[in-house]
This record gives sequence, structure tokens and C-alpha cells, in this order.
Amino acid sequence: LYQATGFLISKADELRIDPKTIIVSGSSAGAITSLHADWYKRNKHTLSQSLPEGFQYSGVVSFAGAIFSTSGKPSYEISPAPTLFFHGTADKTVPYNKRQLFNKGFFGSNYLARVFSKKDYLYYLVSQEGAGHEIAVTPMNERLLEVLQFIQTAVIRRSDFRKETTLIPVGN
Repeated sequence: LYQATGFLISKADELRIDPKTIIVSGSSAGAITSLHADWYKRNKHTLSQSLPEGFQYSGVVSFAGAIFSTSGKPSYEISPAPTLFFHGTADKTVPYNKRQLFNKGFFGSNYLARVFSKKDYLYYLVSQEGAGHEIAVTPMNERLLEVLQFIQTAVIRRSDFRKETTLIPVGN
């Protein structure tokens, strides 16, 4: 991901893109990669040093993602990019909350949203009650308007955006 980002930055004029507006997104392992890319960059992790000094991602969209940490609970030296989390509350593949043993842990969307809320970071958490790992795919089709609204409001305009929605299956 850092190599792809570096390529886009190096070709920004030719591709007619603004490097200040690069958003990363992914589902499942891709969401984990996207969340890590921003987390590592904000914490000046050695893996992120291939990117230019002042560069930061402008947004993250995570479909059933988490951060895996071997050094305790995730925190940010620099405020994270505005982040949109989609996650099923019954996901058995990637934890919705967290799985932790000593300093190692897998910190899911709900856990990260609690961190973002406490620190007043920009985020939107969409939880699907009772859903599993299918949330890694379904919102890309079914919730596209929310993704676009989040990008427009939190990423492009940098407006105050802290929101949580719990979707309850029909019939419950």
C-alpha cells in the first residue's frame, strides 16, 4: 500500500490528482491494511518512512477491519484521518470489539470508535446488529451513499463528523 501511495504521489501532476486527498479503503484484510497504513503513518512507524515526511492519508474507509497491535492498545501520536467503520456485531473473523492477551491484541471497529470518540477524532461507525463478516462486502453496494456522504463531509470539507448508527435486521 505504501508503494502504491508513493507511486501516486510521485505521479500526482501527470495523473492530475491532489496528494492531500488520498483516501485508503479496504474490506477484511484490506481494511486491516488501510487502518494500519494510517495508524503507522500517524505514529511514524519505520514501515511508513517510504512516504514523504509531511504526507498523511486524508481518509480511511474500513469494511470489517481492525488493528493488530503487539504493543498494547492502539493510540495515535498525530490525530488519525477521518475514518468510516462498517462492521457486523457478530463477526467471528475480525473482532467487532477486541481480542487481547497481554500486550497483543486485535482491536476492531467498535473498540477503535471508542478511542476516536474519547479523543474527539472524526469518525463514523456503522454497526450491523447480528451480522458477521459479510459486512466486509455488503455495504460497498448497499451503503454507498453513506460512504460518499462521509467522504464529502468529513474528508473533503473536514467538517465536524462524529456519528454512530446501529442497523437492526428487519423482523427484530
